[in-house]
Amino acid sequence: MPTSTSANLENERPTRRRAADREPSSLKKTAAKAVTPETLIDLVQRLGVVDIVIDRLRARLESTDVDNLLDEIGDYIRRHPEVIVVGMATLTVAAGAVVFLSRYNDEDEEEEVVEEIVVPPQRPRKRA
Repeated sequence: MPTSTSANLENERPTRRRAADREPSSLKKTAAKAVTPETLIDLVQRLGVVDIVIDRLRARLESTDVDNLLDEIGDYIRRHPEVIVVGMATLTVAAGAVVFLSRYNDEDEEEEVVEEIVVPPQRPRKRA
């Protein structure tokens, strides 16, 4: 039977990784959080490449065949009618939210107006 030596024990132990060898997951997470649309727009504005980006977007929009795009949308809706149901439900909920919030806002304004009106106390009239 072989006896265990210190060399064999070292081979059986898991090797420790140095901090430099590890994946910098926290750095990746931080970078992913930093890349937001607002950050990208700010970066484009600071670098002064707004004109280049706008020109490219304008060129792509002008080269887009609108009739073909509308035909593709119509074909997709025919193949997947549930999209219409989801869209109508979304519009209904959004319209209800707008109505609710506007009425809620109107009630708050009416209460504020009532609170702002202060009626001074009336003095008793003297009889002659």
